[in-house]
Amino acid sequence: MIKTILVDDEEPARNRLRSLLKSDPEIFIALECGDGASARQALLELKPDLAFLDIEMPEIDGLSAISGLTERPYTIFVTAHQQHALDAFALHADDYLLKPFKNARLLEAVSYAKEQIHARAVSTAQQVSLEDQRMSCAAKGILPIKVDGKIVLLKLQEIEWITAERDYVQIVAENKTYFVRETMQSIHSRLDPTCFLRIHRSTIINIQFVHEVRPFATGECFVLLRNGQEFTMSRSHRAVLGSLLGLS
Repeated sequence: MIKTILVDDEEPARNRLRSLLKSDPEIFIALECGDGASARQALLELKPDLAFLDIEMPEIDGLSAISGLTERPYTIFVTAHQQHALDAFALHADDYLLKPFKNARLLEAVSYAKEQIHARAVSTAQQVSLEDQRMSCAAKGILPIKVDGKIVLLKLQEIEWITAERDYVQIVAENKTYFVRETMQSIHSRLDPTCFLRIHRSTIINIQFVHEVRPFATGECFVLLRNGQEFTMSRSHRAVLGSLLGLS
């Protein structure tokens, strides 16, 4: 079911919308609002999938009612003025109906809206599923990466360090180097924070491979790994590394 709200300060306009939509089994009209303030509250609390919003209303208009919302429904603005329609698209409206609109135009807008809402739902479900899979892999001590069209499963305990190289991330594990087209932030979010530390904007190390830490007078630190690899750590991460190593 597609949760829908109807917003128009003119009751006949709401009645017409309701009459045309009630025959669609996928549309569930959760609420009708006659002013912008009620519409704003409904958008925040009900989080509808679809909203029909009249633009010209007293006090708070339809554009203001939806402006600034972080979670916005598929929005079809309804207006009698062409200029308001342009304003709606400037606010990234999904569609608009110019009064007086024909029944066929409304049905066309609803049909396209349903396609887009279903597509959004599928995309969101896929993203959640992918994130769940990534979290599951992290819990099992595995970092899946895509290299040359293949999926490589790296054991977290074998990863020594990670650095940013232009558009790629370089991962070193068991003396092998992998180049992955992914951001440092994305990689970092999938690592165990008790073992991996971002010591610089472009460097992440596995503290299990740290051999020596030597501070400089500038507040920065020199980090030497067991295999001889050297890195400079910014002062902002010095205390964090000491805490992870049990030195503070």
